[in-house]
Amino acid sequence: YNQHAHHLPERDQWRWEHATDFLEAWKVQVYSTNYIRTVMSAQSFLDGLLGTHCFAPSMERRADPLITKELFVPDHAWVRERFFNDNIGDDEHNNTSTSDSTQHLVPIHVRKLSQDPLNAFDRNPELMARLVKSVMKSPEFHARDSAAAPLASRLSKIMPGLIRPTRSGFASRSPSGINWVEAADHFVCRESHNIPLAKFSNFENDDRVEQTLKSMSNQTKTHLSWRFRQWYQTKPLLAAIAAPPLREIVDQMTQTINLPMGASQKRPFCLYACHDITILGLLYGLGASFLRDETSVGSDYWPPYASTLVFELVRISPSKTTTSSTTAKDDFVLRILVFDAGVITHVIECMDPTSHAPRGSGLDGMMRVQDLEQIVQEHEEVGGDCAKLEPNA
Repeated sequence: YNQHAHHLPERDQWRWEHATDFLEAWKVQVYSTNYIRTVMSAQSFLDGLLGTHCFAPSMERRADPLITKELFVPDHAWVRERFFNDNIGDDEHNNTSTSDSTQHLVPIHVRKLSQDPLNAFDRNPELMARLVKSVMKSPEFHARDSAAAPLASRLSKIMPGLIRPTRSGFASRSPSGINWVEAADHFVCRESHNIPLAKFSNFENDDRVEQTLKSMSNQTKTHLSWRFRQWYQTKPLLAAIAAPPLREIVDQMTQTINLPMGASQKRPFCLYACHDITILGLLYGLGASFLRDETSVGSDYWPPYASTLVFELVRISPSKTTTSSTTAKDDFVLRILVFDAGVITHVIECMDPTSHAPRGSGLDGMMRVQDLEQIVQEHEEVGGDCAKLEPNA
């Protein structure tokens, strides 16, 4: 999809009524970070959502200058029908249009880094390097990461690319000295697709190496979870990660609440395709109660492959009158859910970091938009300018 969008296949290949009904009811907006895998993740999600059944990457690839991290994308040539020309309106949040709205069923927007709230590590690498370095200088971090050096050494013998002596980054600044995200990804991807762990390596047919890798899988993922737990328990670093996307979500919800919502009004449906470290940062930023558990349930948690974090705005009882003590926001509550492979694995309860009490001033103690806004404000106070996007010129 060289134009970053979900395209329309031949009509006989999909349920025409299903997608038209959905797009008649929902205003769909889609954002992705500037990685091919997240763009393709959004396309795959839309393929299932709209029933188009057209996501089958071809072998033909071509360079795409709009995506800076990875150079090639699958080439799909399905053209959008005129029927949908009126279904895609102007996008208030898009900074850089990467698609021609007359060509696509649903555009996927890839924003310039300074205006992308989804990946602080790419948006402001120097700031994030300083914040991470401050955590890694602590004696506790140094001791445990040093203890993982033997594991790192064994991993790098099989995957030498984990060590990058000429590259300055988080890996080179830690005692263990490897890229733990890439090490864990090696296991997560292969295990999710039921592929042998030694596949695509120089040891592909070596049963001994396969068993060695199996013995290191859980240790590797656990150590990665622990490292990010140390980072995300540091308030300034967490604010830089979580505040920008949560601010955008709050602002979108506030805008929605203030719109007249008649029976024929399209409801907003906003999809973000991002990374596991973003989802994990959002969960820590929300104060998800299950992450407070110091056993493996919380301390070792890592978003599984293809996880989905859902923020659902639910109208409960529209007020006929608004008094000095009530606003339109009081008619709504939030449900925040984590899905793994289509199954709800966590109903998120947000905890106050000071009182350790659940946040939620709505019906039955449910979260309201005001409660989420309070969380965002707290992060912005801690992080200052680091917790905000650059003004959009």
